[in-house]
Amino acid sequence: MSLSPVRPGLVSALSLFALTACGSTPEPPQTSAAPPATIPGSSEVDTPLRNVEGADIVRLIQEGDYEKAHEELGQILVEGYLEDARDLFEGGAPEDGLVLVDRALSLDPGNDAARKLKGAGSIRLAEKGISEGLSSLVVEGALMDALDYYKRVDRDAEARFGASRAAWLLGRPEEALQHARDGMSSLREEPVELSVVPERVLSEAAFSAYTSARSKERGEDAQQLFSETEEALSSLLGREATDPWVWGKLAELYEWEEMYDDARSVLERGLDRAPEDTGLFEKLGRVTRKAGGSPAAIEAFVQFNERHADHPLGLWYEAKERFDFATQNLLASTPTPEQYEEAESLFAACRELEETYADSCKGYEVMCRNGIGWCLYQAGDLAGASQAFRSMEDVLERGMEWKIDGQLLSGVQGLEFVGGGYNDKAQYVEAGDTFSLLQDYQPEEARWANNAGFFYRDAAVELEFRGRRLCHAAHGGKVSEALAAEIGLTGEPTG
Repeated sequence: MSLSPVRPGLVSALSLFALTACGSTPEPPQTSAAPPATIPGSSEVDTPLRNVEGADIVRLIQEGDYEKAHEELGQILVEGYLEDARDLFEGGAPEDGLVLVDRALSLDPGNDAARKLKGAGSIRLAEKGISEGLSSLVVEGALMDALDYYKRVDRDAEARFGASRAAWLLGRPEEALQHARDGMSSLREEPVELSVVPERVLSEAAFSAYTSARSKERGEDAQQLFSETEEALSSLLGREATDPWVWGKLAELYEWEEMYDDARSVLERGLDRAPEDTGLFEKLGRVTRKAGGSPAAIEAFVQFNERHADHPLGLWYEAKERFDFATQNLLASTPTPEQYEEAESLFAACRELEETYADSCKGYEVMCRNGIGWCLYQAGDLAGASQAFRSMEDVLERGMEWKIDGQLLSGVQGLEFVGGGYNDKAQYVEAGDTFSLLQDYQPEEARWANNAGFFYRDAAVELEFRGRRLCHAAHGGKVSEALAAEIGLTGEPTG
C-alpha cells in the first residue's frame, strides 16, 4: 500500500513510541491539552492513535523499520477516519463525514473503500442539498464527485450501482443504465451483499432511459428499453411485492405505451397489497380516466371499495371522482345532481371511518350541497336551489360562503342568482324574501337590503294594481280572462 508523507500528528506519535522503545517510561502528561479519545467530525481534529497494537509498532521502531511503522500507523488512521465518516453519514452530517474521507484519501489515495465512501457521502450530500434547496451548482458538484470516485473503483458491483445512482441524479439516463448493467454483470460473476437493491437501481435507470428515448422519438431504442424496463420491474416485484413504488412505476411504463388496461390491472393489484398508498390511487384515477373518462375511474374506485369494504382512502377517492365528474357536467350545462348526492354520502362515510379526514371531507360535503343548488338552478327549480344553498349552513358554520374558484360560486352568490331568477319571473315577494335572507346573513352588505327593498316595493306596486283590478271586477267592471279565471268568475267578462 502506498502512503502519503507522514503528517505532523504522526511524527509526534512516532516520537512517543521511540521514547518508549529507548526504555524511558514517562508518566502520562497531566494536561488538558491531551489528545481526544475519539475522532470528531470537526476540522479541528488532531487524531490520536486508536485500537493500536502498540507492542507491534514499538517493536518495528526498535528494529528501525520506520517505514513499516509509518505504514501501520497510517492504516490505523485511515480505518478510523472511514469508521467515523460512516457514523457521520448515518447521523445526517455528510459534509462532516466527507472531511474525514478526504483525510483518509490524502493518506491512501488508492484505497477503494475510501473511494466508495467518498461516492456514497457525496450522493448523501447532494440529496441533502436537494431537500434543503441548496444551489444547483453545489448539488451538481457533489454528484460529479460521486460519479468520479465510483468510476475509479474497478470491477466492483457496489461502485457500479453507486455510479448509476449518481449519473441518474445528474440526468444522464443512458450512462446510468450502462453502469447499472455493469453492476448486474459484476453480481453474476461474484455475488455480494449490497446496501442497495440492484434491481431497483437498474429499474430506475432503465425507465429514465426509456422515457428519454420516447421523448426523442427513437422508436427502436424505446421498444428495446421498454422490454428491458418491464423485465427489471417485474424482477423487482419478486423481491419487493409490497413496495408501492414498483407497482406504480410498472403502471407508468404501460401508461407511456397507452396500455391502459394493463396499467389498471397492475395498479389494482398494487392497491390490494398497499391500500394506504395515495400515489397508486392517483395513478389509478389517471389511467382509467384516459381510458374511459370519469365514469371508468368511478367504476375502478367502486370495485376497489367492494374488495376493501370500509376503507377510508377508497371512499375518499370515489367521492372525489364523483364530485369532479358532477362539477364537469355542471359546467357543461348537463347537471347530474345525483353524483353530488352520492359523493356527499361517501365523504361522510369516509370521515366516520377516519376522523383525521373530517375537515377535508366536510369541506367537500358543503360544496356538494352547493353543487346540488346550482344543478337545480340550471333546471329552473328556484325553490329547490334556494333550499340547497341554505342547507350548506347545516354542514358548516358560514357554509354558504364556501366556494371553489373557477368552478363553483358560493352559496351566497347562488342565492343572489335565485333572487334574480324570481325577479325575472315577476315573483317579487319571493325575490324580496331571498335578498332579505341574505341581508340577515351578511348585514354588513348594504346591497342585500337595497335589493330586498326594491323587490318588496315592486311587489307592493303589483299588489296595489291587482287590488284595483279586483275591486273593479267586484263592481261589475270588465276584467281580463286571466284574472277572471284566477278569481273564479264564470261566464263572459262583464262590463
